[in-house]
Amino acid sequence: MSAENKSVGLLGVKPLSFGDALSSSRRKNQMIEMASYAQLGTVTAEGFPAVRTVVIRGVLDDQHLLFSTDARSAKVQDLEAQPTAELCWYFALTKEQYRLRGVVTMVGDEEAAQNATLKHERLQMWQKMLPSMRASFVSAAPGQAKPVDSHADLDKYEPQAADINTPSPNFLLMVLTPTRCDYAEFPTVQEDSSKPIHRESILKPARQANRWIHTFDSQTKKWVVRQVNP
Repeated sequence: MSAENKSVGLLGVKPLSFGDALSSSRRKNQMIEMASYAQLGTVTAEGFPAVRTVVIRGVLDDQHLLFSTDARSAKVQDLEAQPTAELCWYFALTKEQYRLRGVVTMVGDEEAAQNATLKHERLQMWQKMLPSMRASFVSAAPGQAKPVDSHADLDKYEPQAADINTPSPNFLLMVLTPTRCDYAEFPTVQEDSSKPIHRESILKPARQANRWIHTFDSQTKKWVVRQVNP
């Protein structure tokens, strides 16, 4: 695992020093449906922490984490005021945790028109979504209250058909580019077991807890890696 990489990625930030580890974690956990779910933390205008689950739909250039959201959602308001966020990504099969902090770039129609790569990624993500998911972007805004009047017009609250070839203006590609990663390996089940035997396997030794902090130095343009106590 190299702490420095001289190539520069899509958004001008050097690739993650822990990119290989993250790729390995994703590959080993790819058969688990929940492995693509992570928790994104932002700060509201009132100064309160706000955490929600997002679906990681890809990693671009081994460094940019891709997910999506509705332009009318609360997280967009949070990120417009403070674009820095932290994402906690846990891989249950390998018992690894990544806490990734960085800047989130929001890509809508205007931003996509200025960057061919981001335009392609946004369209691909849109087309791979289920029709019901695409429909949510052309329906009522997230968090909007539904009327209690039984005679009210409910059509606008129901999913509407969306063009598969044209992303809705409400559909945003979100790109998290980490500048800090807190990476932890948790003890294996064998180490947590109270059984006095079989605490280690010759083929697969029991793993102790480990933790590394990766920080990108904006002055030297290098990643600094240090191991810390779990």
